[in-house]
Amino acid sequence: MSVRTFLVEGAHGPIEPAEGRRLALELREQLRDARERGVLTGAWARAGGGRLLVMEALDGDAVDAELAAMSAHHTQTWTVTELFDLAAALDSFLADDLQGSGADGR
Repeated sequence: MSVRTFLVEGAHGPIEPAEGRRLALELREQLRDARERGVLTGAWARAGGGRLLVMEALDGDAVDAELAAMSAHHTQTWTVTELFDLAAALDSFLADDLQGSGADGR
């Protein structure tokens, strides 16, 4: 099985300032740990709140387990989307298209 790439969008509701600080410290450590283990390849804060993560995992269940650990102490909504290399996807599409319609692509 090969490693797959996932885009993860996260959002949470209002948080009290003291709780926000505690959660920020906790999440910062979790992000460092995930980067060191090679699971997390990118993390961004989104304007207006929320976060975007790029994660590498064997499957969506592994991503779900990582996210559950990151939101164990607060309510967090995550949306997970698998990403594919665009150039490879286009090459595959064009190869399939050529096979189905003849060598000249018509």
